[in-house]
Amino acid sequence: PYIVSYFRISLGCDVSNETFEFLLPLVMIITTLWYPIANFLADSVSPRTIIICASVFGLAALYSCALIRMSPYMFIALFAGGLGILKGSIQAACNRAVWSHLPE
Repeated sequence: PYIVSYFRISLGCDVSNETFEFLLPLVMIITTLWYPIANFLADSVSPRTIIICASVFGLAALYSCALIRMSPYMFIALFAGGLGILKGSIQAACNRAVWSHLPE
């Protein structure tokens, strides 16, 4: 409801709740698809590097969602992509770092 009211009141877009109802499922799909890629990257590069790169990319995407006036569909793509890659990368890198310290 907050995103819909922002696009209606501030940007004057004609949107409804149905426009954004697939936003969080899309974030979860991107997170699920990105997790194996980030897991592979965490093996080849250090988990710390993955966390730093994903944080910079994800936070830049989310920050630009807050500052740039864009269409609702561009907002959905940028928000879901940024948050999905951020979540998938951090989960994979943190899991890889924890697994490396567990005894056999």
